[in-house]
Amino acid sequence: MPNTLYTLTTNLTLESALTLDSDIISALQQATLLISGKLQQFADDSAFGDKIQVAFGTAVNTDGLQSQWQAGDLTGFPLMEIVTGNDLNGANGAYAIANNRIYLSYEFLGHNQGNLGAIVALLLEEYGHYVDGVLNSTDALGDEGAIFASLVLGESLSEEALAYMKSEDDHGVINVDGISIAVERATTTEPSLVADINSTSFGSNPSNFLNVGGILYFTANDDVNGTELWRANPATGVVSLLDIYPGSNTSSVSNLTDVNGTLYFTANNGTNGTELYRINNTTGNPVLIDIRLGSSTSSPSNLTNVNGTLYFTANNGTNGTELYRIDNTTGNPVLIDIVPGSGSSSPNNLTNANGVLYFTATNSTSGQELWKLDPATGNAVFLKDIYEGGNSSSPGNLTYSDGKLYFTANNYTQGVELWRTDGTPEGTELVEDINATTLGSNPSNFVEMPVSHLTTPTEIGGVLYFTANDEINGTELWRANPTTGVVELLDIYPGSNTSSVNNLTDVNGTLYFTANNGTNGTELYRIDTVDESPVLIDIRLGSSSSNPSNLTNVNGTLYFTANNGTNGTELYRIDNATGNPALIDIVSGGSSSSPQNLTNINGVLYFSASNSAAGRELWKVDPANNLPILVSDIRPGSNSSSPTNLIVGGGTVYFTADNGTNGVELYRVDPTTGNIVLLDINTGSGSSNPRNLIDVNGTLYFTANNAVNTERFYKIDPTTGQPVQLSVPNLYQDNAAYLDQFTRVGDRLFFRNSYYNNEGTIYRPLYTIEPSTGNVVQVSGVQYVEYLTNVNGTLYFQGYSAASGYELYRINNTTGNAVLIDVVTGSGSLSPQNFTHVNGTVFFTATNSANGTELWKLDTSGNPVLVKD
Repeated sequence: MPNTLYTLTTNLTLESALTLDSDIISALQQATLLISGKLQQFADDSAFGDKIQVAFGTAVNTDGLQSQWQAGDLTGFPLMEIVTGNDLNGANGAYAIANNRIYLSYEFLGHNQGNLGAIVALLLEEYGHYVDGVLNSTDALGDEGAIFASLVLGESLSEEALAYMKSEDDHGVINVDGISIAVERATTTEPSLVADINSTSFGSNPSNFLNVGGILYFTANDDVNGTELWRANPATGVVSLLDIYPGSNTSSVSNLTDVNGTLYFTANNGTNGTELYRINNTTGNPVLIDIRLGSSTSSPSNLTNVNGTLYFTANNGTNGTELYRIDNTTGNPVLIDIVPGSGSSSPNNLTNANGVLYFTATNSTSGQELWKLDPATGNAVFLKDIYEGGNSSSPGNLTYSDGKLYFTANNYTQGVELWRTDGTPEGTELVEDINATTLGSNPSNFVEMPVSHLTTPTEIGGVLYFTANDEINGTELWRANPTTGVVELLDIYPGSNTSSVNNLTDVNGTLYFTANNGTNGTELYRIDTVDESPVLIDIRLGSSSSNPSNLTNVNGTLYFTANNGTNGTELYRIDNATGNPALIDIVSGGSSSSPQNLTNINGVLYFSASNSAAGRELWKVDPANNLPILVSDIRPGSNSSSPTNLIVGGGTVYFTADNGTNGVELYRVDPTTGNIVLLDINTGSGSSNPRNLIDVNGTLYFTANNAVNTERFYKIDPTTGQPVQLSVPNLYQDNAAYLDQFTRVGDRLFFRNSYYNNEGTIYRPLYTIEPSTGNVVQVSGVQYVEYLTNVNGTLYFQGYSAASGYELYRINNTTGNAVLIDVVTGSGSLSPQNFTHVNGTVFFTATNSANGTELWKLDTSGNPVLVKD
C-alpha cells in the first residue's frame, strides 16, 4: 500500500492521486471541517489562556494562534501522510517536528471511517504536538497533544487522568521508506508497564494518583512494606517507595492534596497516630507535622487548598476539633480557634469559593451556621445567624457558582430553602422562598454545570441545578441563573404533577437525568448547552417508559440501561459526536440481557448481564470499539454464575458468583492481567455465600461460611490478596451470622452482634476494627445496640445500660469510646429510633413520660431537643 500525501487547509486537498477508499477521503474531509469548528469554539472560550497553559505550560504567548483559530484559519496545519500501522509501531498516529508532518495509520482510518469522533480526536492530538513546537522551544511535559485534544473537545480531565497524561513519554521512532524519523506518538493500543512494584501475581493495586509538580504520587503495596506512598519521576523513570510505617504495616496514606507544588497527606507511622505530612521538595522525604503530640491521633481531615494555603480540621487534644492552616513561611500548623477552650466548633463543609474559604462551624450562641475566613486578617468571620439563637440552620450543599456561594439552610420560618452569600453578612440572603409554606422546598441534588452559551464572557461561571418542590408544580428541576440571579423552574411535567427528576449526572459539562413528562413515560433527558432547556432523549417512542437507570459516567461517556420496547432491557451509551443513544445489544431480538451492577473500574465499564449461551456473567465494554466483552464464563455453558455484590476494594474489583463447581464464592478481577481469580473459602462444591461486603480504607471486609466453623468474619489481606479470618471477641458460638449493621464511618468499620455474647452476659454488643492494629475490639459500656447511623462522620445509635436505660449514644472519634447522650435522667429510657440526618442535623423519634413519642433532634451542643410536642 503506497504512501499518500495530503495537505490540509480549511478543506482537504488531494495532492497525489492514489488508490484509496473514497469513504476514508470523505471522513478526513469531514473531520477537517469539524476540527476548524472545534478550534473556533475553543479559541472563543473565556478560559482559553488557562486551558492552553494546562497543556503547554505557563510561559507561552497564544495571542496569534487564538486570533487565527477564531477566524477559522488553519494555515500552517502540518502535511499528513498515511502509512501502515507497522510503520508506526502500532500507534494510531504520530507527529515529526523535523519535517513538520503528521503520520496517520491506514488501518486506524479504515477501521474508524464511520467514527468521525475518533478521527477528530487523533488529528487534534497530533496537531497539539505541532502547536507545542510553535509555542515552546523544548517539549512540554508528558503527552501534551492528548491533553490539548481533550481540552479542545471539551472533556473534563480529572486530577488522576491529567497526572497520568503528564507522566507519559510520547516520544518514539518510526521508519518510513527506510528512513528513521523521531516522532511524538498518539497512544498505542498496548500499555507499557512502568514498574512491577509487587513481584507476586497479586499486583500492587496502585491508587490515589496525584500529579504534583510533574511527579506522580500514588499508593501501592509491594508485598513487603504494606500499602504505602510511592512516587514516579517521569524524567528519570524511577519509581520509589516513601515508607511511612516501617515494616510490613500499612500507614493508611490518604487525603493527598497538592498545595502550590507541595504534597500534603495524612498517614499513621505507628508511633504518632494519624497525623499530617508533607513532602520536602528539596529532599523528597516525608515530613511529619505532629499536631497532637504523643501516640494519640489528631485526625486531620477536610484538607482544602485556598490560594496556596492548606486549611484543614484537627484535634490537638486541648482545643477540641478546630480549624487549622499551614503557615507558608514556617511550615507549621496554626490554630484558628473558633470555640475557645476544650470545646469543639467542629468545622465542616470546607469550600474554596474563588479564593475564599467558607465552612460551617458550631458555637453555643448561634448553633451550626455559615462562616468564612477573612483573606486579609486570616480570622474566622461569622456570616449570619440564619436560625436565630442557639438553634442551627445547618447549612449544607455548599456550591460556588458565578461569584456567589449557594447553600441550603433552615431558618425555621421558611423551612429548608436555597440561600446564597457574597461573603458579607448583609449579602447572605434567601435566594427565593420556593415553597411559600413553612415546610420548605428542600432543595437537593445540587449539580454545578459550566455555562457555554452566555454572550458576555465575564458572566460565564456556572449554572446551579437542583430539585425542589414549590407546592404548585410538584417536585421539579430548578436552576439558579447566573445572569439574572433568578431561580428558574424547568417544569418537565406541567401542572401540579411531579416529574420525578432523578439520576442527575454530569458528563463532561452536560447534565443528564431521568424524568416523566406525563406523555412519553420515564425517559432520559439532557440540558441543551446552547439554550439551557431540557431535551428529551426518547428511547421508547410513545407513552411507554424506557426506564433509563444505572447512569454511569465512564471517561466522559454516559452509559445506562433502558428498554426500547423492541430489544428488551439492554445497555446503552450516548454517542458523544451525535448526542444520540447507541444500543449495545448483548442479546439480539426482543429478549433482555438486563445489565446490572454498572461499575466504572479505572476507566472501563464492568457489569453483569445474561444471555442464553452463558447465563448471567461478568461483562465489560471494550473502550476501543464500545463492544461488550464477556470477561469470563465463570460457569461454563448456559447456566448463570450470577455475579453480584460488585465492589471496589483497594483498586480491585470483587464480586460473588457460582461457577457450578465451587458454589457461591468470592472472586476478584486481577488488575494486571484482567483474569478472574477464585477466592475459594468453602473448598469443594459447597458455597461460602460471601455477604456484607464493605470496603474500608482500601481493605475489603465480609462474612462467609467456610463449612468448618460455620460463618466467619474475613478481610482481604492487602499484601497477599487472600482472605484472612478475623477473630471477633466473645461472639456467640463464634458464628458471624449474628453480625449485622456493618457501617463505615471515616476510616473505621462498626458492626454489632445481634445476639448475646458467648457468656450470655451482654446482649447485642457493638464492635469496631481498631485502625492501628487491624483487630476487632468490642466497644465497652453499652449493649442492646440498634440503628447504627453515620451522621457527618460520627456514629450515632441506640444503646442500653442498667444505669441509664435505652438512650442515645455516639462514638467519640478521638477515643473510639461510646458517649451517652442522656435525656431521661436515671434508668428511665428515651428509646431513640428512626435516626436520619438532614443537612448535618440528626433527627429521631423518642419517647418519654412527659411527651410520649415525638420528633427530636440534636442541637449544636449535641444535646437532644424536642422539635415539637
